[in-house]
Amino acid sequence: MDPQKVIACYNATAKEYAKGLYNELAGKPFDRMLLRQFANENAAKGPMLDLGCGPGQTIRFLADNGMADILGTDLSNEIIAVAGNLNPDIKFETADMLALPFADSSFGSVVAFYAIVHFDMAQLSIAFQKIDRVLRPGGHFLLSFHIGDEIFHRDEFLVSR
Repeated sequence: MDPQKVIACYNATAKEYAKGLYNELAGKPFDRMLLRQFANENAAKGPMLDLGCGPGQTIRFLADNGMADILGTDLSNEIIAVAGNLNPDIKFETADMLALPFADSSFGSVVAFYAIVHFDMAQLSIAFQKIDRVLRPGGHFLLSFHIGDEIFHRDEFLVSR
């Protein structure tokens, strides 16, 4: 992943991306069930971090299901602005999953829902090390990603629009 390329893609398409994906959980009953259970088990564990939050659809669902001390982060400052406009009661900030600017053991739980699509294997290893560093002992990390045989390079697709 070239971070600058990914940032440029999402900055250029933030509003359109949000229009297309903000309500995606409505069509994903398993994801909603998983997130509801995650919220139930982690609401009392302290702050929760949503990595690669996009326009805030996942963190909104978690907030609506009992998680209160929550922070959404994304690499794109434009998508963070959109997330803040859509969810004014939730805190958002720009952050890089490969260089998390938080102290060790800062979060009781961490979510990365469909947020690793741009990483190669070496970057995934770094991201998991950073997540482990900011997660409190005994904390939970929920990761989701799409599966399939084909490779879809969203960053290339967005640039070529």
